[in-house]
Amino acid sequence: MPSLYKQEELEQVKQICEHWLKYFAPKDYTDDIWNRDLMMTFIKYKCGGEVTTENLNAACKANHADLHGLGVAHTPSQIAAKAKEEAERKKAEEVERNYAEQTQVVQTWLSRHCPEGLKGPNGEPFPGDQDRLVAFVLKNHGGKFSIDALNNAVEVLSPVLTWFSSDPADREIRNKPVTPRKLSRQAMIDAGLLPLEPERPSHAKTDGNLKSPEDLIRFMAKEELLRKGVTSSPIMAEADAIVVQNRRGRVDAGKTAEVRKIIVYSRPGVIDEIRTLQARNKAAEKYERDKNQI
Repeated sequence: MPSLYKQEELEQVKQICEHWLKYFAPKDYTDDIWNRDLMMTFIKYKCGGEVTTENLNAACKANHADLHGLGVAHTPSQIAAKAKEEAERKKAEEVERNYAEQTQVVQTWLSRHCPEGLKGPNGEPFPGDQDRLVAFVLKNHGGKFSIDALNNAVEVLSPVLTWFSSDPADREIRNKPVTPRKLSRQAMIDAGLLPLEPERPSHAKTDGNLKSPEDLIRFMAKEELLRKGVTSSPIMAEADAIVVQNRRGRVDAGKTAEVRKIIVYSRPGVIDEIRTLQARNKAAEKYERDKNQI
């Protein structure tokens, strides 16, 4: 026992401590020198040195984070228990974070992408349909909820879902990203994006025009790229990918075709690709802005 007590008091202090250990100490509390020093130091400076059950409880509570067996793992079993507790805590946090993220995805999908005809009076699909959509995502998308996964679920399950409107427009997925159509080589030639190429030369013609094997390889590589519809102009490819949408977020095919016909020439027969892209973007933005004001 600490030396601050007289010999005749030590037995009484010892009995109080043993009583506290038996009936009041936390289950995992370790009765060692480290813990005794912390407890008695607290009682000395905070409780006037008076050892009582109440003061021992106060000392234990105040030093909980530093006591062996409580805030500090001391034995192998305690260390294992602490590690398990920490792993469970991190797992719970991960589950909670994933739930919050996926809930946000679902809310965004409901407000921006869910077909209007699929929403009931409460602004959500019928409860049975919600179960079908969830089951589809769990089975076909590994349980990862995303805008694309929910759109896919609606497209596949459409015949068995409950629709609150028979209007075809209300059954379409809203604000669905439009994948730019890749033009074939012939379509690029017809649109004036690629020059007309002569027929593949015969060996006799090639011998006169291609001076070396390297020239022949380059010519064949160019022919292969053109056959696959690959253009060497990324600016014009971007210009041809412009899509015009109406107020409902659907593609306006007529206006899109009209915008893509815009071509700016730097001189006769030579397309100014940058100005063409700028002009098409400006026309598309003006059309969509005017439509939204109607």
